[in-house]
Parts: sequence; structure tokens; C-alpha cells
Amino acid sequence: MFTLLYNLILLFVLLLGFPVVLLYVLKKNKGIGYLGSVLGFSQPVLEPYSRERGGRIMIHCVSVGEAMAVESLVKELKERFPRARLVMTVTTKTGYETACRYYSSHMETITYFPWDLQFAIRAFMKKVKPDMIVIMETELWPGLLYYARRNKLPVFLVNARLSEKTARIYKKLHFFWKNYLPAIQGICAQDETEVQRFTSIGLASSRVFSMGNIKFDNPGVILQEEEKEALRHELLLKKNDFTVILGSTHRGEEEMLLGALTPLLRRYPRLKFLVVPRHPDRVPEVEEVFRQKGWQYTLRSQKNQNHSVSLILVDTLGELARLYNISEVGIIGGSFVSIGGHNILEPAAAGCYPVFGPYMFKQKPMLELALRTGGGYQCENVSQAVQFLENCLEEEDFLQKRTDKTLNMVKLKKSAAKRMVNIIEKNSYLSGRKELQ
Repeated sequence: MFTLLYNLILLFVLLLGFPVVLLYVLKKNKGIGYLGSVLGFSQPVLEPYSRERGGRIMIHCVSVGEAMAVESLVKELKERFPRARLVMTVTTKTGYETACRYYSSHMETITYFPWDLQFAIRAFMKKVKPDMIVIMETELWPGLLYYARRNKLPVFLVNARLSEKTARIYKKLHFFWKNYLPAIQGICAQDETEVQRFTSIGLASSRVFSMGNIKFDNPGVILQEEEKEALRHELLLKKNDFTVILGSTHRGEEEMLLGALTPLLRRYPRLKFLVVPRHPDRVPEVEEVFRQKGWQYTLRSQKNQNHSVSLILVDTLGELARLYNISEVGIIGGSFVSIGGHNILEPAAAGCYPVFGPYMFKQKPMLELALRTGGGYQCENVSQAVQFLENCLEEEDFLQKRTDKTLNMVKLKKSAAKRMVNIIEKNSYLSGRKELQ
């Protein structure tokens, strides 16, 4: 009853808004083939691969962040289930490009996850034929869970988190979600707070576990010294330059931060700024802001860069982790506007000291660790970020002492992926389990 009504509503919305959907797909350069994939028509048809031979595990990541973070889990799954075949699905174009870049050699196929319509889900599952679904963080779709429950297909959430606001919504809609949540065999939550939220929405406590954060396992990309030197050479940076990277910025942050920070360039000629928007399709918008403000800049992709320019706008994909390696300070985007912040371990692992604003509500475990260990600095406003950089540039040992704490912070918590795969192994067909509970 609920599933039929849910599908009719989705189908009605899709048909009504199809011209808008088509324009969106074309604007984002996803191509008509993308529509075929998400509607289940043009997914790759994989050959049957029985559980006895090793089975097939489907790993779902929404976008770039999840695709980058899942690395240690992929390694652990391959080690624990060496005969299993792995398939990765994503939601966004940037997620797809990132997955292809990092996991092509590990995956049987990488494809877009279908929209949550029963005909699309069924068509997808018949072609991909997974024996188990592992979902990064919290992508709960009624259509997928309905199919999984009916077909006794185990679903696991790893690195799972649930905000207080979202938990309240699930509780209000308990009459609806109680039909779908039993499909989830195990939830590997990031901490005890998340465990309490998941159990509060109706999940059995025997299926929810506090496992830690998988991002601690593979915190970032670490470059060798010769690789760093080559990257600096590409960007026309000198070794004694003081490079500050604004990583994963959102609308409004570039203007806010650089408006306060660029006056420092007159006092400190060796200061350089790298700006990496969270969404690459925002680059033209950010360029327009720079032009309106009269800020001289160069694009990362330009071959003939201007040596005298101290502001570089990164318009290439998947380079943030590498660029942290040649930066002294990393200002975390999404933390000076109400987005909730982004990963602070990635810069920390590369020896780049993370500085972040007041809006870190989506990164609470990392935030608490950084504040407890001194591995990061939280600003109440942009003025404090300016003061922090001035201290770095004026005092010889100011930054080095803090960077040492950052590197120690990264070493503290690891092996979350191993603990998560232990739960998967105990509760899945691939470990010989015959029936879902």
C-alpha cells in the first residue's frame, strides 16, 4: 500500500517535471545516457556469479567525499572476501569520475545508482545481481529497502550518521518507515550518539553498532618530497612561499574569506592562496566574483600562468588531497557558511594545519578530536582566521608546534573499516549465513 502510493507520487513528480529534469541533466553535462542509467534501462548486464563462487558486493557512494573515504573499506572487503566481485554505484557526476579514477581496477563495474522507482530498482538489480549492498553513510531509500526486504538481500550502512533533525523526521514518519527499516541487517555508526539516534527511529539495538569513523583509516593522500616539488613547480610556487588553501568552498565563502584575507598579500609577498570550490561547476561563478572584486588570479588548468599572481583558482577535478601536501594552512570550506563543514583529517594527514569556522555540525567526531588534541583551530569568525594567519607569518614556531599536534591526531584512531567488515561478515550470506533474521 505505502510502496504503491510512494511510487505513484514519484512517478507523477517525474512526469510532471521531466522537461526540468532533462534541462538539468544537459546543463550538468551528464548526457542522455545518464537518464537511461538512473531509470534502469542502460545499466551494464553482468554475468551471474553465484554465492558459492564468492558472490557480488555492491558498494554505494553518493559523491566525491564518500568515494574517497571508502578506500579502506574496499581494501578490507577484498581481503576478507577475496573471491567476491565488487560493484560500485554513485549518485553524482563528480562521484562517478572520482570512483573511476580510484577504483576502476578493483571493480567489476562502476555505474550510477537508479532512481528510487520500483521499475528502475528491479531493472537495475536484475542486471547487476548483487548478493549484498553496502551503503556509505546514510542513503535510506524506501524503494531500495522494499526490494531488498522482499528478495532477502542484506543491506549494511557503514560510517553511518543521522542528524538530530533527520531523526525527528523519521520518528514522525515511523508509520511509513517501519515497513522498510527491517531490511537493514547492520548499521555501523560513527559514534554512540549516532547509535542512539538510529535506535530511536525504530531500528533494533542488536543491529546498530558504534564503529568509529572510516575516514580515520585513510585520512588523505601523502605525497613524497619529489612529488611535492613537481606540484609546486607546476603551480609556479617557491618552496619558501606560505601557501594557504581554501578547500571545498561553497557559495559566499570565497568572497567572505578572500575579502578579509587578500589585504594580507600587500604585507606578506610570499603568501599564496589556492581556492578549490566544493563543486567544480561553480568555477565560472567564482571567477565572476574575482573579476567584480578586481582580484588578479590564474586558473590551475592554464599552462601559461602569471608568476606575479598570488591567487590560484583550482578548476581541475580530484586534486584537493594532493594540494593539501604543498599547503601550510587549510581553511575548511562549508564551515563559514551553514553547510556543516568538511573532512579535516585530509589536510591534517598531509601536514597542512586545518582552520575551520563555526559551522562544523556535520563533522562532530572530527571536531571534538581536533579541539581535544589541538590538531585544528576553530574560528568564531573570519577575523580570527586573519589573526591566525598573521601569527603564522610573524612568529617562527607558531605553526610548527600546531602542525606536530595535527600529525599526532591523525595517528590516534584507525581500524574502523576492519571493525565494520567484521559486522558485515557475521551477518551476510557471503560468510555462509543462510537466511536473514
